[in-house]
Amino acid sequence: MKNNVFRFTFTAILFCLIINIGGCGENSKTPIGKQLLSPIDTDYVNLEEYIPGIHISLAYYTTNNFTGQKLYSSPVAYLRRGTADKLKSVSDEVTRDGCRLVILDAYRPPEVQWKMWEKYPDSRFVANPHKGHSDHSRGCAVDLTLADEQGRQLEMPSGYDQFDPSADRNYSDVSPARGANARYLENIMIKNGFHPAVTEWWHFVDVDREKYDVSQEPEQRPPVS
Repeated sequence: MKNNVFRFTFTAILFCLIINIGGCGENSKTPIGKQLLSPIDTDYVNLEEYIPGIHISLAYYTTNNFTGQKLYSSPVAYLRRGTADKLKSVSDEVTRDGCRLVILDAYRPPEVQWKMWEKYPDSRFVANPHKGHSDHSRGCAVDLTLADEQGRQLEMPSGYDQFDPSADRNYSDVSPARGANARYLENIMIKNGFHPAVTEWWHFVDVDREKYDVSQEPEQRPPVS
């Protein structure tokens, strides 16, 4: 009799354990496959969604650029997550100072780089695709400027893509106010992990650029938000 009671009790406990384990699996809200996927630095992110308060104004989505052509099919700006995280820190800092970031260019498809080189084959201002594509095509370079809280862009040493000496980082040839604005942006970008281009006040590259390869259009591979 005691053996029968023991067997019954053991069987009941084992049955309850099996039910509970199965129940946990069935009630789980996140599929196992999804649990294994975590954000990585090489993911592409939509900057407007990823960085609150940022303003996107892609010059190459319009004809108002040095080529006179509309080169982009979409107004969406993408960067690698690792680069975007650094840019978010920049945005947080300038926001505290009463400014906001305006993105003029971010990821750039390799085929667009070829078109730019055909239009303006000067490696001081346009990366020579014969010698390796622009860091924009790696998704780790950004062209940007500053605006005030009302969205009015601050005065800078030159216009965007104005390929002449006034665009470089020798601010002695521009007004003190323009030089101060550019220097302020430059210092914050350097502080947060970007390297400034010598000939273009607007152009910055993630110091960790070697982590990223030249890639095709992010829209062809749904970006991680």
